[in-house]
Amino acid sequence: MKNKFPIIEPIWIGLAFVFLGWLYTTFQVIFASVGTGFSALGPGMQFFDKYRDKIFFGPESIIFYLPICTTLEAGWSVKTWLESFLMWAFMIFAMMLPSLLPTLSSKILGLKKFCEFLLGYLAVWLLFCVGCIFIQWVLHTNGLLSDDMLITHSWFASLVLALVGIYQFSKIKLRSCISRNQLLVSCVESSGGIELNLQAGTKFGISCAISCGPLMLTMFAFGLMNVIAMLVLTVMMFVETNLFYGESSKRFIGLVALVYAAFSLEVFA
Repeated sequence: MKNKFPIIEPIWIGLAFVFLGWLYTTFQVIFASVGTGFSALGPGMQFFDKYRDKIFFGPESIIFYLPICTTLEAGWSVKTWLESFLMWAFMIFAMMLPSLLPTLSSKILGLKKFCEFLLGYLAVWLLFCVGCIFIQWVLHTNGLLSDDMLITHSWFASLVLALVGIYQFSKIKLRSCISRNQLLVSCVESSGGIELNLQAGTKFGISCAISCGPLMLTMFAFGLMNVIAMLVLTVMMFVETNLFYGESSKRFIGLVALVYAAFSLEVFA
């Protein structure tokens, strides 16, 4: 008797996480723009203010009443910590998974192994989220991060970008990228992806966190609700992971960060 139920390809599970990540982030951005407009959310976001009436559907919109959207407050409650964790988690889904899926989807045959590998990978990044939330709490409680989740001092934003730019040229960055690529190739080229498991996903997640984690931290400088910065960083990490395996892409991204840092005092003013 033939199975009448369609087989779910692993790629669709990954894409579902990516879709949920961007959908949740979109809700967050629209919710955060209420009262202040999009321009308060970071450089480049003023573009959406031109279409504010079309993007935001008014106070009657369900988005306005979403309790899961992050709002920062002077005294952080359990709700604030939970909302911040969800914000970072869905940001990881939206930005990191697109770089992982192309190689995996073209090689893996088993859904179970794909899910095990993905679980280990995401577990590492969720721990990274916890660290980011702690940084967010420290910055906000000390007045260095606004309620719109944007660094309040241009010199500090410039410093963050400069440090990340320098990191792109470091040996730690290069070694982590080499380790990440070798691990992924060794896993997916095995028969049926037999080496893909929870442990391999965890190791790969650690390599990716060391390699791309600093780039994720630039969101503090651009604004945690800045979807334009999110999109640009996603493309950069996708190119770095999938299209260029040498030092050229890493150095280019580092150069861009350093150049932007040099002009950020005026940009973020």
